[in-house]
Amino acid sequence: EIFGDSISTFDGYIVDGNVPFYSTESESPSGYISDVTDVSRTWWKKLEADTGMTLVRNDSHAGRCISYTYYGGLVSPENSFVSAVEKRFSETTMENPDVFVIYGGVNDACAATSTGGVGYGNNLGAVKYSGWTSQDMEFVAPSLCYIFDLIQKEAPESEIIFVIDQFINVGHCEYGALIKSVCEYYGVEVCGMGYNEIIGDAHPNSAGMTQIKNKILSVLCKDSCCFEFCSQKAISEETKEPEITVLNTGEAELKVVDVYGNTVDIISLLIVEGEHQFVFDSIELNPTCTVNGVSVYKCKFCGM
Repeated sequence: EIFGDSISTFDGYIVDGNVPFYSTESESPSGYISDVTDVSRTWWKKLEADTGMTLVRNDSHAGRCISYTYYGGLVSPENSFVSAVEKRFSETTMENPDVFVIYGGVNDACAATSTGGVGYGNNLGAVKYSGWTSQDMEFVAPSLCYIFDLIQKEAPESEIIFVIDQFINVGHCEYGALIKSVCEYYGVEVCGMGYNEIIGDAHPNSAGMTQIKNKILSVLCKDSCCFEFCSQKAISEETKEPEITVLNTGEAELKVVDVYGNTVDIISLLIVEGEHQFVFDSIELNPTCTVNGVSVYKCKFCGM
C-alpha cells in the first residue's frame, strides 16, 4: 500500500479524487515531457512484476506535502499525508497490508520556497512524540511523528518503508536528515536515493522508475531473495546477444550481460585472424533479487 505524491501517481490507478501527474499522455498539463505513459512503467508496477506482490491501494496525489503547510504558505490539510493516513484508517475497512511505502517530502521543501511560502526550513519544526495539536501538523517533524505513530497503532504487523527522494536526500539535506532521524526513532526502514540515482529530473522517467524499484527491492529483500514468485529466481530462456565492437583483425570488446541485460563484465579481445561470433553458451550464476546472474558467451568458431 502506498502513500505518495506525484512520483507515485498514474491516472486511473490512484484513490478517487486524487490528482495524477503521470498518465497516458506524454506531456503533462505543466508541459513536462515523460515516457512514463503506460502504468507498467511506474516503479510500483515494476515492483509487482518482480516480486509477485499486489498493490492493494495507491493513495498518491500530485503536490501532496507531509504537513498541512502548502505552496504559497497556505494551510491545506486536504493536501497532506497527515489527512491521507487519517482517512485510510477512519474511512476504510480494508485489511492492513504487509508493507506501507511512503514516498514524500519533496513538496514540503518546494512549498517552503514557493512564492509566498514560509521560507526554506521554516516548516520543519521540532520532533514531538505525543500530544499533537492541529497547529503541530503545520510542521514536517511532528506531522511525520504523528503519521508513524498512527500507522504503527492501527497496523502493528505492517512494515513501513519511507523513500527519501534524491531531491531532498542530496539537494535539501535538512529535510532528508530530519526524515531519517524520525524514521530511526520509530524503527521505519529508510530507502534513500543518492545523488543522480534517479533518471529524469524531479519526475523520474521510466529508467528512473526502474532505479526506484530496485532500491525499494533491495530494502525489502535485504540480504536474501525473499519472494517466492520473484521473477529473477527463474532463468529466462530468452538470452540477449552480447554487444560487440566489430570485428576482424585488431582489438574488440565483448560486453558480457546477464539474462536481464545487466552488464556484468567487459572483456578486451585481440582478434588475430578472421572473425569471432559470440553466442550464448551457459548460465554461470543464477540471478536473484540481490545478485546479478552471469551468462557465458563463446565464439562459435574458435570456442574462445
